[in-house]
Amino acid sequence: MDYTFFKTVQCIASVASAVLTASDGVSLAYWRYNPSIAQNKVLIFYHGGGAYQVDAYQQMAKGLAEKHGMICYLFDIRGHGLSGVARGDAPSVDRVLLDVQEAIAFVRQQNPAAQIFIGGHSSGCGLVMHALQKGCVPTDIAGMVFIAPFLGAQSKLILENDFIKKVAFWWFIWHGITGFRLNKPAIYFNYPDWLRQRSPLLLDYYTVAMAHAITPKEGDAYLQKITVPVHIIIGEDDKQISSALLQQWQKQGLLAPEMQLSVVPNAGHFSILAAVPDVSL
Repeated sequence: MDYTFFKTVQCIASVASAVLTASDGVSLAYWRYNPSIAQNKVLIFYHGGGAYQVDAYQQMAKGLAEKHGMICYLFDIRGHGLSGVARGDAPSVDRVLLDVQEAIAFVRQQNPAAQIFIGGHSSGCGLVMHALQKGCVPTDIAGMVFIAPFLGAQSKLILENDFIKKVAFWWFIWHGITGFRLNKPAIYFNYPDWLRQRSPLLLDYYTVAMAHAITPKEGDAYLQKITVPVHIIIGEDDKQISSALLQQWQKQGLLAPEMQLSVVPNAGHFSILAAVPDVSL
């Protein structure tokens, strides 16, 4: 993983722009970036696994606002960053997906005439795809932006998994046996200590419910079935997700007809964020 990229990233806003209160009373922190000249486009964006909306994500949003005239809303998923509830946890899978639905409704209310796009980075893509599958993303949305998409542990796109330190498989089994009533830490992240010191709100683990929430059903196959426009952006040097396999699938017609793929040279799983504003969206 290209964690060293973060050593070159400038630390910026550490305080959320505002908070959206979910229907269950939980605070969902978000940052909003406004362009000097708006182009009537809005992007709702979700971060990757165990992360939150600081540094590279904010610089990406600032670049999109400046270069594309796009208003950007960066949401911390519940249990992450500055959003509420226990770290890395969720009361249920459906509650996390409902947060996405409520974020879209909120942004639409604030921008009634705008085209609404939704996207994510890494497992943020998995969350957005899962929300689409469950009907929590309206099918009339203008489009989706998937950056280095992580679509679940069974995805053939995965090259390596040093991002994960440990998986407690027993808790996934027991969670199902007990009728999804027992929700324990099950996936532990492998962020280096120096990065944790720089970004102290990085998570140590996900509970079973949160892990299920960011995992779509048969994500690879669903890439062929999505009916809304999707733009996949990935670094050629991504060591976690295979850009080569995505290009192969595109040539074989295994991506949805309206799906666009952009492969950025010399970019990795995290450094791709710096390149996104220079990609034609």
